[in-house]
Amino acid sequence: MVRRTKEEAQQTREAILEAAEHVFHRKGLSRSSLRDVADEAGLTRGAIYWHFKNKHDLFAAITERCQIPKRHLRAIAESPTQEDPLGRMRDFLLFMTRDIAENSRSRRIFEIIFHKTELTEDNEPLSSRHRQMFQDATNSMRTILQNAIARGQLSPDLDVERAILQLHIKLTGLIYFWLLLPDTFDLAIESERMVDTYIYTLQNCPDMGKSLPQDQPTQGNHV
Repeated sequence: MVRRTKEEAQQTREAILEAAEHVFHRKGLSRSSLRDVADEAGLTRGAIYWHFKNKHDLFAAITERCQIPKRHLRAIAESPTQEDPLGRMRDFLLFMTRDIAENSRSRRIFEIIFHKTELTEDNEPLSSRHRQMFQDATNSMRTILQNAIARGQLSPDLDVERAILQLHIKLTGLIYFWLLLPDTFDLAIESERMVDTYIYTLQNCPDMGKSLPQDQPTQGNHV
């Protein structure tokens, strides 16, 4: 048996990731098998199992590959020595949305996540991973917003948890809608408007639209 070099093993691994990305995108995760991936890559299933335990392990590797550049920008924004955490958060959010709009690989991965990963019992490992990714993002945003408060960029009265929730809702909704109907609007343009509006709201509405008490009517509700 010919012993493979590290470089050859890495090339095989990349070929598997590339093939799996296209198979999962074309067929959806539940309908795809490692046999499909092996056929796409021109390899045996044994070669797949040499690198990955199962289909979910393989998809986790695909998403991880996509996260590397974003993780670097997020770390810059999170740094306690960062003098402009709010500005760096803006950079990170815009990079992420523009990457989806302009990078075909990132777009495919997000289309798989948002539209081609069924929430079934078999896919629970991936659902769990997605929940963890959202939690990690929540922790990062909390750190950035608290740093922005410490730097005087945001009010100490900011409802940080509400601010994080609003960001998840706005950003996830924007990406989901664009992936579903990409010809409806320009994601890069609208994401910049959304992010700037969000930051303006943070700076000018620190309670993030906190609800009025139930017994206090809003204007226009008088009978």
